Amino acid sequence: MAERLQQTETMAALGQLSAGVAHELGAPLTVVDGRASRLLRRINSEQDVSELNDIRQQAARMTSIIQQLLSFGRTSRPEMRLLDVEPLVERAEALLAGQGYQIRLVKGPEAKVKGDSLSLEQALVNLLRNACQACPAGPVELSWELGKQLSIHVDDAGPGVAKNQQKQVFEPFVTSKAPGEGSGLGLAIVQRIMREHQGEVKLAVSPLGGARFSLILPLVPKNTGAAL
Repeated sequence: MAERLQQTETMAALGQLSAGVAHELGAPLTVVDGRASRLLRRINSEQDVSELNDIRQQAARMTSIIQQLLSFGRTSRPEMRLLDVEPLVERAEALLAGQGYQIRLVKGPEAKVKGDSLSLEQALVNLLRNACQACPAGPVELSWELGKQLSIHVDDAGPGVAKNQQKQVFEPFVTSKAPGEGSGLGLAIVQRIMREHQGEVKLAVSPLGGARFSLILPLVPKNTGAAL
């Protein structure tokens, strides 16, 4: 109990720190991107244009990291509604497809959960993006199955997660990616979202040979109202 309390306090402190850092960096980055954008409209040199585009690209990458910091540090108040699993999963897959990632969707049985649609989509998108980055040549598979609970699986055929990293993979700022390729917050955010939904995220070896990340959520009886 003492260890869990200490972990909760540490996570809360990290959340406050992350939100503060993100807030302080957001405004200067907006200025950098805005100035670079204005300069692009005034110059003709191909080399200068290329360098300014590089500046804007890096500013966009840092802005993405800041958004993750804010998401990690934000005290979330999820809006719980009754959700159909199939459209929820399809929306997450479509978001990644729009970013150029190819995901094989394997549909499962009809099921409902009670949750916040945007939060659950974010959790799925984080897992899918990680899987696609770990296994760029594919395949990456998204599926779900029913037991006593709902299990949504994200599988890839990549190298998997090393044994010495499996216990730490959900901790904030822990990443196996090369420096500059990830903030190490994606899985920590997924874990936070699952706790808000009285569920959990699990790591296992995938049937495809890589990693399997599973979102485990309580089921809602099929005859319970209308779902979104």
